[in-house]
Amino acid sequence: MPANLLIDARKFRIAAVASLLESYYPTVHRLAYALCGEQAAREVIQRVFSRALYALPKWRDDSTADRWFYHYTVLASRNCSREHNAPDPLLNDEASDPGYAALIRGLRALPTQQREAIVLSHGEHLNFRYLAVAMDCSTEAAANHLRMATQALELIGGDKLAALLAIFSQAYRRLAPSPDAVRPMIRRRINRYLLPRRLRRGIFALAALITLYALWRWR
Repeated sequence: MPANLLIDARKFRIAAVASLLESYYPTVHRLAYALCGEQAAREVIQRVFSRALYALPKWRDDSTADRWFYHYTVLASRNCSREHNAPDPLLNDEASDPGYAALIRGLRALPTQQREAIVLSHGEHLNFRYLAVAMDCSTEAAANHLRMATQALELIGGDKLAALLAIFSQAYRRLAPSPDAVRPMIRRRINRYLLPRRLRRGIFALAALITLYALWRWR
């Protein structure tokens, strides 16, 4: 991230805000799709970026912003409900591999935080500190969730688990969206956030002009 981008974004310079949010969109998109599936992920993404505009002034540095996006995307995804008959975004070309397809079915059957631990660890490749922040738990608890999830998936993948998780990582990276799909949504969110504030400023400016005019008339 450019050195002054966050500083300019915190001042709500529109180009900087748009660039900042666009830089985080692929991460949020991949994570939401992997955790929720396509339909529910759209709602999660909208919620995250609507909330991000209110949280932005509190981000002190890049790592604060990183942690916020991981944390809030995971929390927002916990309320999603996947359609059982919908295509799984983690299964595409890899669906022809029965071992990998079984792994994804096993992943979907895991308890929520164990599933999150696998996605964050093998998809986003987070360390235990970031894993704990994203999942809103201690580093010890995050490590335990990952350990239990790995043990459960070992029953499916056996000695091929590492290779299957490598396929998962590749499939996860391919969930990144097209840049052309990112910009319009980001711009709409920014405009919706800024419009009420611009209206208030306009009303205050108009009221000040009316007051000055009235004072000038009655001098």
